[in-house]
Amino acid sequence: MEMNETEQEIFATNDESLEQDRLTTLSRQGQARQTKKRRKQRVSFPEDDRLVSESVEPVDPWSNASSPTSTEVIKAYMNACARLRVKPIDKLVRQLK
Repeated sequence: MEMNETEQEIFATNDESLEQDRLTTLSRQGQARQTKKRRKQRVSFPEDDRLVSESVEPVDPWSNASSPTSTEVIKAYMNACARLRVKPIDKLVRQLK
């Protein structure tokens, strides 16, 4: 069964587009692999009456928090080291003083 000129053009165009959809990329190991080309994505925006025109600032969680003293921080660090059974880093303790 022979194809006419139009059918041959259609199949040739489809073959070309399939080839264009595949790109050779390198994986992290440096091996070549075939991947599909991504289609263009579209962005849409809401109508003007649905746009955000105001915002409310969140509550500051640190506004009522107390600031621990260096002694409290050192004590908490030493307790954590004891609980985890690791030796405290002397240089860190000196810096916290």
